[in-house]
Formats: sequence, structure tokens, C-alpha cells
Amino acid sequence: MVLALSLAREALNQGDRPFGSVLVHRGRVVGKGRNRAITWNDPTRHGEILTIQEAAQQLGPTEFSEATLYTTCEPCPMCCGGIFWAGIHQVVLGARFTQLQQFSTRLYQYRRYAIEMLRDMIGFKLDIVDGILVPECEAIFREWESLR
Repeated sequence: MVLALSLAREALNQGDRPFGSVLVHRGRVVGKGRNRAITWNDPTRHGEILTIQEAAQQLGPTEFSEATLYTTCEPCPMCCGGIFWAGIHQVVLGARFTQLQQFSTRLYQYRRYAIEMLRDMIGFKLDIVDGILVPECEAIFREWESLR
């Protein structure tokens, strides 16, 4: 998660939303990414998607059933789709959208969203661990909010 946070900081410093993620497969980092939606002018360039793409390029077409994705914020529905299609078995997350909504009105579209809702809706087996470095993940988000 510390590496994911440094990627979130990198995103913030480059003018993007401060989200970062890392994919660990069989004990080694195989992908990392940060939000680049603003700087690349592409709303689909979220950290989790870029992380999965990097890992797939490195490992080839593979099953990520032994992989863990560490992400500074709860994955949005689009990123959850990537996680499900990649077959990632575990997500470790920092802040949740419901926590970040207290700092931002721009997250209104997520209302009461939770990754568990999507997981349960499609019946995907996904282990979710939350509460990891939450104060640090919230702090970088608050810093981004203060710049806007």
C-alpha cells in the first residue's frame, strides 16, 4: 500500500486525481499504476486499469487468481469490471468512497456504492480487505480537494 500511496502522490503532483494501485502476483509486484485520466485526456485511464494492463503485458495472458491488488481508494465500477475480468482474487483498499464523500461533493455519483455490491451482484468470488492506511489515503485526497 505504501507504493500505491507514492503513486497517488505522483498522480497528484502531475495534476491527476490522487489514486494509485499495485498488483502483486506470487509475491512480486507485476503491475503498478496511477490515475492519468486528466493528463492523458482519457476518462478510462484509472490506476487499477493501468495496473492490470501493465501486469498482463509483463506476464502475458494469464489468470490472476493468485494476485492481490492494493489500491488507495475503493475501485469504481469500471475498475471493478477490470478486476473481475482479470480474475484477481483479492483487493486491499485504503479509503472507501463513503469516507471520501465527507471531503468532496464531487463523489455524489457513488452515493452508497461499495465494491461488495458489484461483487455480490455478479457472484464473483473476491476477497476484500479494507481499512489499510486510511488516514494517509484520505489525507492525499483532501490535499487534492484543497487544490481545486
